[in-house]
Amino acid sequence: MKKLSVVLSAVAATAVAAAPSFAALSAADQTAIQAGITGSDAVFFAIGGTILTVLAGIWGFKKVQSLMGR
Repeated sequence: MKKLSVVLSAVAATAVAAAPSFAALSAADQTAIQAGITGSDAVFFAIGGTILTVLAGIWGFKKVQSLMGR
């Protein structure tokens, strides 16, 4: 249980550290980013993002299991 709390603390610290960079984007920046991704680019990024998310989830699950000693 202690190892899991260490992992969760590391995840929380990373999220808190990354939050200012996301908050720094103005509404105009967000609109420009979204407007620049259209058509086949949007499909490419959606598929790639989905694949990366699934792989990261599998890796994270295995990492947590190994840290818990299972």
